[in-house]
Amino acid sequence: MRDSKKILFETSPVKRYATYKTESGMDCKGIQGTLNKPHGLKELMGQIIQELHKGPKRFVPFSKKLAKNNSFTQILEAIDILVIDGIIQTKSKNKKPNKSNLEWELQTISLDPRVQKEVSQKEIVSVEQYEKFKIRINMIIEKTKPTFLKSHLTQCMNNRVLTSPDGVKVCGSEAWVKYQSITLTLAYAIVLLDEDKRESLRVISERIWGKSKILDRYKKDITLVTGLSLNQMNLTSMPEVTFIHGDVTYTYKGYRASFLAGSPCSLTEVTIKGLDIEHVGIDKIFIIENLAVFQEILMRAYQERPNVLLFWGAGYLSSPRLRLLKKVLLYKPVPVYIWSDLDSDGLGLTLDIIKKVRAYSIDASPVLMSSSELDLAKGVYKASNHHNLNDPELLTVFPDVIERIKLQNVMEQEELLLHYDLLKNKLP
Repeated sequence: MRDSKKILFETSPVKRYATYKTESGMDCKGIQGTLNKPHGLKELMGQIIQELHKGPKRFVPFSKKLAKNNSFTQILEAIDILVIDGIIQTKSKNKKPNKSNLEWELQTISLDPRVQKEVSQKEIVSVEQYEKFKIRINMIIEKTKPTFLKSHLTQCMNNRVLTSPDGVKVCGSEAWVKYQSITLTLAYAIVLLDEDKRESLRVISERIWGKSKILDRYKKDITLVTGLSLNQMNLTSMPEVTFIHGDVTYTYKGYRASFLAGSPCSLTEVTIKGLDIEHVGIDKIFIIENLAVFQEILMRAYQERPNVLLFWGAGYLSSPRLRLLKKVLLYKPVPVYIWSDLDSDGLGLTLDIIKKVRAYSIDASPVLMSSSELDLAKGVYKASNHHNLNDPELLTVFPDVIERIKLQNVMEQEELLLHYDLLKNKLP
């Protein structure tokens, strides 16, 4: 196997032996030829190639990520085959450059330059990976009523090609990121139209990719596939504004201001990006999903409580809102409380915020989202069901409501607000 590799050594004038070595294949076999060999590692190799297409990876953290679904032996075997076939290359460091018994430690892996063009032209999406994606889409739209958009999307997915209503190709699954972006956006648009709701394209982008501006680049393609404007799909594309209220002082372009300057204070994403926190007088943060509920709770309970930063979440936190939350928490770590609708989407977005906050070793927990609140529901609201309730992490955060929500025993924040006298003592 060693004879099938090309090895380049790097030396140092102050070391007796080579300090680094780069290994690559003598010849480039082509990606598809390598993946189709009878090694049983096609799925793993496809994942490695896709990740390296984004850029070189440090071996240790990358192998830990791969080890979630593969053994270490399989990972090393896959890497070795990919190197020999000229698909990837590895760089190793000599831990003992002054001793004759050389000890090499694999440090980085990257795509071989000879296959960069091939990967850029066509991303590898296995049958299994595509079927999982189809299941994800179906889970989002399965409970919506039949429409032209729903049937058109289903037909496109069966053909693995997104087309306009008159059959003109817009995007195929070989452009995997673009294909996922458009398809998931249309699935969420189908749900919004079915529920007669509107949502920001940037919030949907945050839900899909964890970044709020990814979908901006695909707005034209989204409208081409549907023949509809964003507005006709109940998707908004307006500049984002964040509403907050609490004892936090900041400077922006030399001017000093406070989150108490307004009822509530409003910040654009440009302001959030450029502001510097100067003072934090709060001892907790309370994130509320719904704007109407946020405004009502502010007026009823928090006008005279500047020690609490009331924060309008607007669903899954967009990148600007996450940036603002991070700036405050890094200045002063305080506990975070989240209140969302008691339905599958509400649980999902609450868990997402909790995980993001806990990443900074800061406590985060839901409020007004237990079985005692569900007991007050009258069953008049329709649930949102974008999120998979079989997520095991949900059970650790919401142990007493998962099964009830699966049975459509749900409650929106607006309904719970009707019982304000019963809930006011539970507010953080």
